[in-house]
Amino acid sequence: MDIYWPDYVESSCRRNHTYFDSSDFMITAYHCTALFTIPLSIFTFMTIIRVTPRKMKNMKIPLLIVHAWGTNLDLLLS
Repeated sequence: MDIYWPDYVESSCRRNHTYFDSSDFMITAYHCTALFTIPLSIFTFMTIIRVTPRKMKNMKIPLLIVHAWGTNLDLLLS
């Protein structure tokens, strides 16, 4: 190391990393969130399709499009 950084000093501090600091925790947390998100999104799609009143028939397609975009963003960001 002295060749590349002449002022480099080896640290004597103990590294204090926990599982919650690791990327494995974030991946596990995102997957656990997805376990709840996907069934709820499917249920919401079915609810929009089957329960939307006749008065809102014109709004059914825009609701599905907005929900599809929201679900995509939710899954892509988590």
